[in-house]
Formats: sequence, structure tokens, C-alpha cells
Amino acid sequence: MPTTRHHTSNTTTSRHSTTNATTSRHPTTNLTTTRHPTTNATTTRHPTTNATTTRHPTTNLTTTSYPSTNLTTTRHPTTNSTTTRHPTTTTTTTIHPTTNLTTTRHSTTNLTTTGHPTTNATTTRHPTTNATTTRHPTTNSTTTRHPTTNAPSNRHPPTNATST
Repeated sequence: MPTTRHHTSNTTTSRHSTTNATTSRHPTTNLTTTRHPTTNATTTRHPTTNATTTRHPTTNLTTTSYPSTNLTTTRHPTTNSTTTRHPTTTTTTTIHPTTNLTTTRHSTTNLTTTGHPTTNATTTRHPTTNATTTRHPTTNSTTTRHPTTNAPSNRHPPTNATST
């Protein structure tokens, strides 16, 4: 005869739940809670392997602090980058002129300069063969210092001169 003091084995009570009972104090294995996330749970405190967070970036994450391999930055230029500090092979600079560069310090073979004239250059310091100068008169020049043979002279009177 059933009484309230002695319960049978199949009796259900709120103090002693069965194995399949669901309670809020002891969740089952498939229960999802925000305090203890499961393996597939996504939380901002403990991100999973595929989670994207700004504090712990993944392998494919692009950030300005740690650039990836293909990132272009001004501090560490790549092989094909052009910078003024480390010019590439094709860079033209005024400090080291190329072979075809014309400069006043190192003149080329066909350059005409007053310091080192070329073969056809005309300069006033070294006159050519046909130059005319006043210091060296030619053969037909007339000068007063050397009179010709037929010049009359008052020192030697002629033979028919009449003297008093």
C-alpha cells in the first residue's frame, strides 16, 4: 500500500532526478552555454583556430604591425621597388654618369673646349701655319729701318754734285 513516507523505485521526485533528467544546474554534453563554450562555439575571449581577432591575427591576416610577404612598405622595399636611398640598376644619377653622358669635367673625344682644343680647334694661343702676326713680318714687308738699294741719302752725295 503506497504512502507518502516510503516511495517506490519508479517514483519521480524533484529532489532525486533520473539519468535523463534535464536541470539547469548540471547541463548535459550537448548543452550550449556562454560560460563554458564547446569546441565549435565562437567567443570573443578565446577564439578558435579559424576565428579572426585583432589581438591574435591568424596566418592569412594582414596587419600594419607585421606585414606579410607580399606587403609593400616604405621602410623595407621589395626587390622591384624604387626608392631614392637604394636606387635600382637602371637608375640614372648625376654622381656617377653613364657612358654616353656629357659633362664638363670629363669631356668626350669630340668635345670642343678652350682648355684642351681638338685637332681642328682654333685658339689664339697657338696660331695655325697660315696665321698672320705683326711680330714676324713676311718677306715682302717694307720697313724704315732697312732702306732699299736705290734709296737717296744726304750723307753720300752723288758724283756730279757741285760743292762751294
